[in-house]
Amino acid sequence: MKKIIASLAAIATVLSLSVASFAVEPGDSNSKAEGTETIKADAATEFVFDNGNEVEAAAGAFEAGKEVKIELEASKIEDNAGVDAKVSEAVAAAAGNDVAFNTKVSITATADGVAVQPNGDITITVADDGVSNAVAYVDADGKVEPIALSEAKDGKVSFTVKHFSDFYMVKVADVDAFLKSADDTTSTEAPAATTGGNPNTGVAIAIVPAAIAAAAVVVSKKRK
Repeated sequence: MKKIIASLAAIATVLSLSVASFAVEPGDSNSKAEGTETIKADAATEFVFDNGNEVEAAAGAFEAGKEVKIELEASKIEDNAGVDAKVSEAVAAAAGNDVAFNTKVSITATADGVAVQPNGDITITVADDGVSNAVAYVDADGKVEPIALSEAKDGKVSFTVKHFSDFYMVKVADVDAFLKSADDTTSTEAPAATTGGNPNTGVAIAIVPAAIAAAAVVVSKKRK
């Protein structure tokens, strides 16, 4: 009897360890996976990974018939540790200096062994880390792109992008303000004279002094 109990206990332990090895905690660093699909011609192509993460490429995002390989990794972030200072500062500024980085989502794709970027929307679905309410992307120049984070089924969240890179799931105090905080791209150069109003106004203003001066010369000659 004792041998039977011991055997059952051993089996239970093995099963427990097996389940644990495949379980993916929200934002866990072991949630790295890859998937390969042949791109559909007139429909979205779905990549479903063994760990439950998903990527949906809209129709036309990749060349039809191409075999595309996507690699996706979602890594948990503790106390903003490991986040590049430039990224941290840029997002903090856009979010009103109140931001917590929780999950880093890195995604790349190759077609025939060559790195590629999509030409259409890509929807990424990963485990919900339980705290994030938005996604942030920061380009090489420090420009922040705030991205909406949506709830998905089965304890997951999703967001839509137009390129592959590193994205950060974050928690900000005012998510609506953050999503509207796209960097001001207005040029710092002085506006052209024709900007706004009557484009000939500047010319007219320049002509008036010249006309007055010419009239003064004519009057002066007549008096002589």
